[in-house]
Amino acid sequence: MKKILIFTFILILAVSFSACGGSTGDGNSTDPSASQDKSNDDSDSGDAQGNTNLIPVGTNATSTFEDRYGTKHSVSMCVEDISRGKAALSFINDKMMEGKSVWSAEAPKEEDQEYIVATITYTLLSCDEGNSREASSCYAFSGTFEAYPNLLAAMYYDKDNGYPELSTMEVNVDETVTAYEVFQISKDDPSPVMAYCCHLADFSDGLWFELY
Repeated sequence: MKKILIFTFILILAVSFSACGGSTGDGNSTDPSASQDKSNDDSDSGDAQGNTNLIPVGTNATSTFEDRYGTKHSVSMCVEDISRGKAALSFINDKMMEGKSVWSAEAPKEEDQEYIVATITYTLLSCDEGNSREASSCYAFSGTFEAYPNLLAAMYYDKDNGYPELSTMEVNVDETVTAYEVFQISKDDPSPVMAYCCHLADFSDGLWFELY
């Protein structure tokens, strides 16, 4: 009888510990494999970790962003078209650089790299800071969400000729612009992506667009 009581007591303790180990007191799971898949997240922000909420080419997205000071701005944004490789290099030289300089762009020195050009339609819907703002920077990532180095390509852009860089141009509230971003990516990357207004290390903020 005594052995039965001891066994029953141990069994009750085991059940209690297993019940408590599933979550902390604040409702956050303690399972290290939990909370990584955000595929059911219906927010506007892109979820790079789970490869969900990526916005396809030709699809418009609207979202509101808030900085650490509580200042908000809202945008409507769409990657209308992309070109990469030889097509991107031709676009840079024949369109963006036409009549600007005797200099012409060449393919990247690294044989495994190429350019990609994103054509973007962007509308500033509202801004707490005033009637205009400079668009937030756009960054390119690989299909596995590794950041590509920023490309110093200001020489490609000319607002007067209709080829401004979105990241550096000033946009007025209710103004719609067509602008461009040029990135250098790996040739063997089948699914590069672009982030707008992404600041968090876990990639949980910003808008994320497919570049394929």
